[in-house]
Amino acid sequence: MLCVGVLAAGLCYRGMRVQAAQAQATVDQPVAGLYSTAQAKRGADLYQSQQCAVCHGADLGGVGASPPLSGDNFLSVYSGQSILVLFDKVQKSMPQSSPGSLTPAQTADLLAYMLSVNKYMAGDEELPADREKLKTIQLPKPAK
Repeated sequence: MLCVGVLAAGLCYRGMRVQAAQAQATVDQPVAGLYSTAQAKRGADLYQSQQCAVCHGADLGGVGASPPLSGDNFLSVYSGQSILVLFDKVQKSMPQSSPGSLTPAQTADLLAYMLSVNKYMAGDEELPADREKLKTIQLPKPAK
């Protein structure tokens, strides 16, 4: 009976180590397929038409006091967090001329464009506009 208990404990420990390794691999690997190419295209069009480029630059590099939406500084602020944090910031405070006027779908499209510029890979599925779904998506820093 003691052997069975020791064996069960050993298997349980091994299982926990495998789960921890899988979780770590998920964090360290670039996220592929967070958005679709079509969604990023819609986001790019929206970025130009909603005056985003006026403040944040055509290349998302930031202009004056407006922060960049791409690059290491931008990614360091949001990596490791739920993408909902970025979604909420964009939806509630942008565009500067009319904060809160973007629909959830427009916000998701803009985020898809921002992800594409930041070298996240596109996939078949669109980035959801649903807050509960977005809450479950962590944004790791993409591999260079």
